[in-house]
Amino acid sequence: MDAYSSILLLIVTLYPHSSLQSEEKCNSALGMERGDIPDESITASSQLDSNHHPFFGRLHGSKAWCSAEGEDDPYIEIKLHEEHSITALSTQGSSTDGVWSSKYRIEYHTGGKWTQYKKELPGNRNLLREKRNNLNPEILTKSIRIFPKDPFSMIVPDVKYKCLRVELYGCLPPADCRDPGRPINGERTGDEFNHGSRISFSCKQGFLLIGNSSSVCNMGKWSNALPQCKAVCTDPGIPFNGNRIGNDFSEGQMVAFSCDSNFTLVGPSLVFCVAGQWDATTPTCKASCSNPGSPEHGNIIGSDFGHGGQVTFLCLPKYSLSGSATMTCRDGKWSSALPVCKAYCMRPGSPHNGTTHGSNFHHNKRISFSCLPGFMLIGHSTAVCINGKWSASVPRCIVVCPDPGAPINGSRVGDSFLDGQTVAFRCHESHTLIGQQVLRCLSGRWSSDVPECKAHCSPPVAPSNGRVFASNSNNEHGTRLRFACNSGYKGASIVQCDDGKWNSSLPLCEVGIEKCKDPGIPRNGARRGDQFFHKARVFFSCNKGFTLDGNSSITCQEGEWSSNLPYCRAKCANPGALSNGFRRGENCADPGALSNGFRRGGDFRHGKKVTFGCRRGFRLKGVNIITCNDGTWSNPRPVCSDSASFCRKPPIPLHAYMLTSQAQRKFFSDGERLSYRCNLGFSPTGVTFRWCKNGVWTRLMFTCNVKSCGEPETPENGRINSYLFTYNSAIEYSCDQGYTLVGPKRRVCQHNQTWTGTVPLCTLINCGRLPTPRNGEKKSETSTFLHGQVRFACKGLGFKIEGSQTRTCLESGQWSGQQPECKLITCADPGVPVHSNRTIRKGFSYLGSVKFHCNANYKLEGVSQIFCKRDGTWSRPIPKCFAPCSNPGKPPNGGRTGQGFTHGKTVKFYCKRNYRLVGRKQLTCNNGNWQGQKPRCRRKNKRNS
Repeated sequence: MDAYSSILLLIVTLYPHSSLQSEEKCNSALGMERGDIPDESITASSQLDSNHHPFFGRLHGSKAWCSAEGEDDPYIEIKLHEEHSITALSTQGSSTDGVWSSKYRIEYHTGGKWTQYKKELPGNRNLLREKRNNLNPEILTKSIRIFPKDPFSMIVPDVKYKCLRVELYGCLPPADCRDPGRPINGERTGDEFNHGSRISFSCKQGFLLIGNSSSVCNMGKWSNALPQCKAVCTDPGIPFNGNRIGNDFSEGQMVAFSCDSNFTLVGPSLVFCVAGQWDATTPTCKASCSNPGSPEHGNIIGSDFGHGGQVTFLCLPKYSLSGSATMTCRDGKWSSALPVCKAYCMRPGSPHNGTTHGSNFHHNKRISFSCLPGFMLIGHSTAVCINGKWSASVPRCIVVCPDPGAPINGSRVGDSFLDGQTVAFRCHESHTLIGQQVLRCLSGRWSSDVPECKAHCSPPVAPSNGRVFASNSNNEHGTRLRFACNSGYKGASIVQCDDGKWNSSLPLCEVGIEKCKDPGIPRNGARRGDQFFHKARVFFSCNKGFTLDGNSSITCQEGEWSSNLPYCRAKCANPGALSNGFRRGENCADPGALSNGFRRGGDFRHGKKVTFGCRRGFRLKGVNIITCNDGTWSNPRPVCSDSASFCRKPPIPLHAYMLTSQAQRKFFSDGERLSYRCNLGFSPTGVTFRWCKNGVWTRLMFTCNVKSCGEPETPENGRINSYLFTYNSAIEYSCDQGYTLVGPKRRVCQHNQTWTGTVPLCTLINCGRLPTPRNGEKKSETSTFLHGQVRFACKGLGFKIEGSQTRTCLESGQWSGQQPECKLITCADPGVPVHSNRTIRKGFSYLGSVKFHCNANYKLEGVSQIFCKRDGTWSRPIPKCFAPCSNPGKPPNGGRTGQGFTHGKTVKFYCKRNYRLVGRKQLTCNNGNWQGQKPRCRRKNKRNS
């Protein structure tokens, strides 16, 4: 066998449906000779006569077609019942006419128009033999025209017509293939499905092509089945300092990981390839840490030194932790340095007459000191505990008086306010010092109030028609001057110098104002005296039978009478005395007028009232209203005293109050005493009262100091979060890290100077041991104390943890999160497809599988086996089983090709010789039903030549 034959055999073997094998089938005569092409399908542009009809133009016939004489470009046209692939033509001339054509051209109908073949073909000159011309390329058409050219004849001279007999060779065009579709998760290149077309397939990234990557359409069938794109996972790699078991990364496969010695696997030990993706990320191998050891004077809790492991540190009693109380191993390194246990400091105590603020005496804690009011701090105001020793000693509190300041318009000599020291004061020019010039600090208080500097007043000018009674002073603060008017003038008064200003305007002496008006004469009475000038006095009396009601005499005082005009009332008959009784209702005597004041009311009978008032610059001392009670006045007549002898109500000392009766008054008489009391929660120091003397209050030697309960006891391993220990102050306790408070958190200083409640305790926080879940284990357990951690995991691959995988001991003494459970990983029952059964391996738990099998002749579409994944879902949906079709049979006078009637299978039909197919040439089985009706074979009409 030569090389060409070997190659040809190889091609035929590899491509059994290729055009090489079909070449013989596509060179068959199409029926001009045997009559498969009916007469009516053969026409011509013209004919010579009735013996030269177009249907006589059949090869090897007894007659021939000849065109009319003189036609320039005649043709014979052949119509096929359906489109054919024409591969060759054989031609002859007319033996009866002795006329041949030496060449011809071809036109074929395609795409709605006539197209001329690319070249002319040679005819023949031999009456005994046909001339066959193969077409390259083939012609695909339903109608063809042959145009004979260059006729010649050995019988007819100068022939004017053309004759031709012809046979067409070829076949029905190869059937188009059905759309093969695209593989799931893949792509197809090529959209031409006619005979000879080639398409190719590829998969998306992450998927592997299973099957042939290309297919060729041959006679309606693809040379290969549609390939599949199977998901494939990328290489997951190998963790550094670790190992991997397994190198198959295809769908449903798994690989396992492990770490070298002293390394911890962080992540899953198994991963599965599901739909082209690993169901988890590749784990890492983290290095373990070395034993950190225990701090001096302390302990370590926990022994998990692997990556993620945590240890806790606690100090011995009387030591505090400096640094992080917990350390976590992170890839071979601890998260922080080893802490240090520092010693507590001893209680420092408080300075005498002072207070210590702060109750935490642990290492690096700060306290502060302060002195009571009136004391000055000598030394450091703060101290820090440094590993059992204070950075400074307790300071001293030395008594000191408050800064007295300096009087306005004056100055102070001396700036030392310590106990026993003195300061002096002086006033500026034209000012007078009021008070003590030298003060001494005695036990935190000055011996007297700070003096004041009061300004002098300018010299007064005597009023016209008046005079001033000069004083022997230089008009300094407090100087009093009296003015008087000459006879016949009114306006005399008294003024006083008050800090540079006279307390009232200087008087004016006006003419005639001192003379009083005529008071009149009472009816039924008489008056003695007709002079009405200042200090003049007139007297009144009543006629017989009348009694005087009012004052019997009145005096003119600076233009006003000392009382109203009396009147005369008729006397009543004497009722006499009662036997064994008495008589009420006697009139009272005239109470008289006030010096430097006035009186309203002149009726002095029983039950009547008289009101008194003072002139400007004077204040009433006594009761301003008196009542006549059976001949006796209810109170003595008041007097109008100089205002300088009264004291105005002073301000109330801080945290104190006056007695209720005194608090309502605005003025106090000379000699009266004012008393104070301290508010609740304050205690008095000094004298609780003061006196009014000559219009000035005596110095107040009284203060109210807040009560203190003293610094309370601090619980061990705890602290007090407050620096105020005075009445009504509240303190709160808290404990050091790792301890919890047992007892009252808050205490209040009461007015009896004791704290409410009792001192609480600080006990070590302990959350207690946690149980191990069933089918699980504790991967690590640092401690049961504060910040201690427990990590849980499930044993085996078939369990998943639900709940808190890591739990931490909280300050509340409770574990964080919820206790975990190890539950079996299961998938729901996937069901059974119709017309199938299944095989179950390991049930529906993790890594279990279900394999599906369709019933006989049923075709499975989808994956036949699914796996239960880590997340409790199946790796793929369940498949479907499609039903087979019944035997479609064969059409009478025909046949059928194609094996099997299962879903997706295709059968083809054909007819015997002299029969043609009516209907579809092929049917496809779709889930038990053929798509379309079975065709029929109809006999062809044949006309003998």
